Amino acid sequence: MQGFDLTVRQSTASDARVLTEVARRPITITAAPFYDQRQIKQWAGRFTEPALTQIINSRTVFVVGSSQRTCGFASLLSALAGQEEVGELFVDPGFSGRGVARLALEAVENEARVRGIGRLRVDASLPAAPVLEHLGYVVEERYDRCVASVDYRNTWLGKSL
Repeated sequence: MQGFDLTVRQSTASDARVLTEVARRPITITAAPFYDQRQIKQWAGRFTEPALTQIINSRTVFVVGSSQRTCGFASLLSALAGQEEVGELFVDPGFSGRGVARLALEAVENEARVRGIGRLRVDASLPAAPVLEHLGYVVEERYDRCVASVDYRNTWLGKSL
């Protein structure tokens, strides 16, 4: 796409406000056909500026942007028992289909390789799972996830690096 250059960089604490909106927009727009209003409200409500600040401070977060705005982000999370995961992956709906998810995941995967991690897993929402499959992740399990008494249909996917 002409005039559309994307860059990837590691996040800083100053990104928290914009990443909050980048997370909420796909939840309330892209995911809206897949989940009911209670699910959307609860899910989007978990992404506040303090929550994103905590994510930035505790994980390696990569931001994908154009010269005009932030388009998406993804994080590398070291979970319990040495399980390495893609912690978040969000793409602003205005940038869907432009390679933002691919760039964000490539940055996470490259960081994982640098750390000697040979496999990543991701707990994906219904609209995210097909994107991840397209990018080489394999479905391991489809299940119902309960967060604060709200159930969501999710998918575990994995990829060897």
